[in-house]
Amino acid sequence: MILAGEWYENGTVWAAAAVPVALLVGLLAVWATLRVNNPKLRLACELVATTDLLGHAGAMGLTVTHNGATLTSPHIALVTITNEGRQDIVGSMFPNGDPLLLDLGEPALGVLDVQSGHPSAPAPPVTVAAGKVALTATHFPRKQKVQISVVLDGPTGGVLAITGSLVNGEVRNRSKAPKPWWLETQFLIFATLISAWLIFGMVNRGQ
Repeated sequence: MILAGEWYENGTVWAAAAVPVALLVGLLAVWATLRVNNPKLRLACELVATTDLLGHAGAMGLTVTHNGATLTSPHIALVTITNEGRQDIVGSMFPNGDPLLLDLGEPALGVLDVQSGHPSAPAPPVTVAAGKVALTATHFPRKQKVQISVVLDGPTGGVLAITGSLVNGEVRNRSKAPKPWWLETQFLIFATLISAWLIFGMVNRGQ
C-alpha cells in the first residue's frame, strides 16, 4: 500500500506519462485534419492553358468562325477534371443531379473535344450551358482525368470559377494556388506542444 501510494503520488512518473499522451493526442488531431482535407470523394478542376488560335496570324487577314459567326479573339482553353478521391463518383453524388459548371472568364461557345483519360471508361457528357462548361452528373471512375477543349472568343486570364458540389465530397479548384498543409496543422501542433508544457509544469508544481 505504501509503495503504491508513493508511486501514485510521484510527480515524475505522471510527468513522464503526460507528455507522450499529449503528443499522441496532438498527432491524432493532425492525422484527423489531414483525413478531412483529403476526402474519399474529390473532383479537381483546373484551367491548364489557353491558346490564341490566330496569334500574329491575325495581322495577315486570317479569320476564325464558329457556327457562322466570326470570332474577334478566338482561343482554345484546355480544362481538366480529375477524380482524385479514393472512390468512384456516381451521378447520385451530384446534389439534385445538377451538373458541375465551370466559368472560364469568357463565355464558352462550344466544346471542341473531350478525352476520357481512362483505359476502360468513356468520356463523360460535357456541354455548354449559358456560356459555362457543364459536366453532367455521371459516373466518374477513380483516377479518371478528363481533358476538355473549349472554344472561346477571348482570353480567360487564367480565371476559373466552379459552381457545384458533391454529396459528402469536395470539388477543388486546382487553378488556385493550394494552401500548404502545414498552415492547416501548425495550430494543432503548437497547441499540442503548449498542452504538453502546461501538463509538465502542473505536475512539477504538484510535487
